[in-house]
Amino acid sequence: MSRCTGRALRILAFSAVDLSLPQGHALHLRGILDALAERGHAVRLVTPRPVGTRPRTRFARTEIPVLRLGVLGPWSFEKWGGLVLFFAALFRRPDLLYVRHDLYTLAPGIVARCLRIPMAVEVNASIPDEAALWGRRSVRRIATFCERFTLRRGDRILVLAREQAAAIARRVRVPEDRFRTVEIGTRLPVPIDVAEVRRAETVPEDRFLVGFAGNLSPVQGVGRLLDAAALWDRDRTELWVIGTGTEESALRARADRAPARIRLFGGVDRDEADRLLAACQVLVAPYDRAAYGRISAGGALSSKILTYLAADRPILVADLPAYSWIEEIGAGERVDADRPEVLAERIDAWRDRWVEAGRPLNGWPWRAPGPGRRFVEEGRTWEAAAEKTESVLREMLPERGGP
Repeated sequence: MSRCTGRALRILAFSAVDLSLPQGHALHLRGILDALAERGHAVRLVTPRPVGTRPRTRFARTEIPVLRLGVLGPWSFEKWGGLVLFFAALFRRPDLLYVRHDLYTLAPGIVARCLRIPMAVEVNASIPDEAALWGRRSVRRIATFCERFTLRRGDRILVLAREQAAAIARRVRVPEDRFRTVEIGTRLPVPIDVAEVRRAETVPEDRFLVGFAGNLSPVQGVGRLLDAAALWDRDRTELWVIGTGTEESALRARADRAPARIRLFGGVDRDEADRLLAACQVLVAPYDRAAYGRISAGGALSSKILTYLAADRPILVADLPAYSWIEEIGAGERVDADRPEVLAERIDAWRDRWVEAGRPLNGWPWRAPGPGRRFVEEGRTWEAAAEKTESVLREMLPERGGP
């Protein structure tokens, strides 16, 4: 990891995301803050949620100092946690606030305005549309208010794609010139002994493994993947599901009743996820097309897809126009994931190719590094994401008379 080229920044980060989770928003924020700290910046974190480290006053690989306020309810945090954030910024004044926007995020915008501290807001999904999936109109109204309040007070808004910037700017009524695109990053896994993983997990040499990793929520479409699993031969193909989320209990109950071989590993750390994904022959992202289109606002790169690419395995992704590039770089194909029979048919086709090739555990269907890993190596690591983020943060400072 290269060091920053200018003066190290004092960054006070805030997040209401549960950073103990191994996937999704937690994965992204953990990666970017860790990479910024590795570049030499003084990063501190204020959060009301678990961070998943011991001791709790330190966070991530770089031991970022954490002021954790206990698991407070959203409005309790806005009342009391907001005061803590205020005094943390007042007495150890940062150069800027770095905020991961979430459902009830209000306090950072108030603190930034009162103390005249530049604020960068990271957002990579439509929080109101995500809240609408829970089926409560009141939650969507609250989410809409909080999103407008926070993003309108952001000096810079970091998104994953230009399409997201345009959609969010229209919805929140924020000038587009405040938006900056910073693609998500990932880490490149170390070489893994696939045969050893399969032996440890008692998987026969002739069984085809299909993998999914990510947040178990409705937008991910894992239910359809279980429907597809019911259509294939249980002795020939097995499904591994890695992750946790709101649908985990329901999916476990379905897996227990299903005729197919389905294993749910729950939430695991990144090393274990890399190990399990390396043992799979194909990786699947069966997004719910309608829900994904609303929530992502046109984003064409997620933590899941980037993790799959780094694993260098063929990807079967939902037939979304935003993901046509996966076929263009030769890393996989789009499928009609809304139809389980089509998904099962395409997985069977990949299994037939694997069998015809002699059931290889390595170097299939391409020699390493394959198109996925090469794509990641071309500037989509956490180091590259941190370097881009740093340039955005530095450009904020002169606007408020910063150093």
